[in-house]
Amino acid sequence: MPIAEGTLRQVMADYPSPEAGIYVVRPPGGIAPRKVRALIDILIEWFGAR
Repeated sequence: MPIAEGTLRQVMADYPSPEAGIYVVRPPGGIAPRKVRALIDILIEWFGAR
């Protein structure tokens, strides 16, 4: 694997990655199940709320 072998090289370093959105889609209704809410909280923490 290139990462383990240390042969992975960065290309196009002068070009920033475009911003992308992440959306959580779930059925409408009241309160989300605890597992779903936990996932949403982790995603917000990891990617930041904007």
